[in-house]
Formats: sequence, structure tokens, C-alpha cells
Amino acid sequence: MTAISPDPFLPARTVQESIAINSSPGPAVIVSSAGMATGGRVLHHLHRLLPSPRNAVVIVGFAAAGTRARDLVDGAHTLKMFGDYVPVRAEVADLPHFSAHADAGQIMDWLRGSPAPRTTYLVHGEESSSDALRDRIDHELGWTAVVPKPGEAVLVR
Repeated sequence: MTAISPDPFLPARTVQESIAINSSPGPAVIVSSAGMATGGRVLHHLHRLLPSPRNAVVIVGFAAAGTRARDLVDGAHTLKMFGDYVPVRAEVADLPHFSAHADAGQIMDWLRGSPAPRTTYLVHGEESSSDALRDRIDHELGWTAVVPKPGEAVLVR
């Protein structure tokens, strides 16, 4: 039997208990892998749940600038989805420290255990963080590291 707990400090619930809770009127617990709320099924859930103050949306992990998740964290009053402007009346909570992404130190440790590539391309993350990591790779490892510009294509051999 799978256990589910929306709060790590509360006891886990069985699947049957969770179904009973989620089928009753009131807020739902949505677990989504589309953490930035830029696409996928989470948009349908947000479209349905955001207008009601009876619901809560928890943003877990890093929310990048320019995403709906960041807009929610920053207190947006409306979000545009499917061509509609959806009012944000649900409570929004931000838990940024539950990110599954490695930090710069963990990335550097991982790179140290790898053979030096011809070029290291940094293609994920905020521009300023990517630039800082590029400089760190260059100085600490002596590798060529590049942060491609948005829309830039690179040939990887």
C-alpha cells in the first residue's frame, strides 16, 4: 500500500484515505513534476483551483523568473492560461528549499570526477548563476565553459 503525506511532519495516509479526502469538497493535494507551471497537466489543475480561496498551491523547489510558478511566488493576482486570465484567490506557499537540483558545489564535485571535456555548456539556470558557475569551472578546473545565449545553437561532437 502506497503512503501519501502532503506534510512531511504529519503521518502518511493510505491511498484509500487520500482518495476519500480528495473526493470530498475542499482543497486538493496536487503533486506535479511541471514545477515551473509552464506546461502539462498542472495547468489544468491550476486553472480550476486558483480562483477559489478555499484552495492552496504550494510551489516546491526553485521557481525560475519568467515562469507561472515565479509569478505565483511573487504575488500575481492573475495568470494567463489557455487564453484566459485566471484570478489567483488560492493561498500560495513557497517552499524553495525542497529543490531536486544540485547546487554549484555539488555540480563542481560531480565535474571533478569526470574527464575534462573539450567544452562544457551550461544550459539550465538563471543567467547570473550560470555565468558564476562558468567562471568557477574555468578557474577551479581549467576547463572551457560556455553559457550559450538564448536561441543559440551549438554543435556537440
